[in-house]
Amino acid sequence: MFDAWRTSSRSSPYAANAGARALPDPFIAAYTMASDPYLGGEDLQGMGATLREVAQSVGDAKFAQALGRERPEVIHAVRVIGAGCLDACPKT
Repeated sequence: MFDAWRTSSRSSPYAANAGARALPDPFIAAYTMASDPYLGGEDLQGMGATLREVAQSVGDAKFAQALGRERPEVIHAVRVIGAGCLDACPKT
């Protein structure tokens, strides 16, 4: 079973160090989490914080560029999960 929170947590150090192949992993984890009918709780807060950390580490422009290559539903999920956490990233 795919665990979105664990995937997000495990991939964030690689993504934060600008690992081009790892940047989409937190996006896919956010998409999976946003698809969960029981959305909320600590997992949601942790994932939002992870997205913020990755965006701050790689920079807003690089984060937004990588996110822009994703499908529209993945972009929407990152915006939902990152609401409030990505406010300091105007390009995202």
